[in-house]
Amino acid sequence: KTVLGLLVHARLAGQGLTPAVRALDWVPSRRRPAWLEEWQDDRRAAITVGDLLFMRDGLDHEEGYAPWDAVPRMLWGVPDVAAYAGAAASEAEPGTRFRYLSATSNLLSGLLRLQFRDDQEYWRYPREALFDPIGAGSAVLEIDPSGNFIASSYLWATPGDWARIGQALLDD
Repeated sequence: KTVLGLLVHARLAGQGLTPAVRALDWVPSRRRPAWLEEWQDDRRAAITVGDLLFMRDGLDHEEGYAPWDAVPRMLWGVPDVAAYAGAAASEAEPGTRFRYLSATSNLLSGLLRLQFRDDQEYWRYPREALFDPIGAGSAVLEIDPSGNFIASSYLWATPGDWARIGQALLDD
């Protein structure tokens, strides 16, 4: 989740944007999946990238891990983690409550994917933007069957590379 935050922040900065940009405005209309198009009709339209980064999107998700609760269902039961997370109804006004959610990270990962021309560019991005510059050669982000990084859970790296990521955060 933290590494995704670093990647999203770097992408926004490279685009001259801030986390205050609405998620709907961050994704070009020609690239919007059906679940994101549905946000235009209700208070989900107000969700910003910052709301997603700080887990205050107001979406109706729970962080349950019992068999077939929300997180195992998302991680192992659906082909597209971003679509699963993004299809949630609005439960609270965006920006008004914090709720730690794996679904939010995976939704944000899907939005990040839509910033690139193709999947190859998206899949290279973590290596080019973060891992290679800090020397984290072992770091690997797993993808779901549709191609989204499963940013809530599946970043593998050696302890030394995790330390490099931590040092990058400390060094701002």
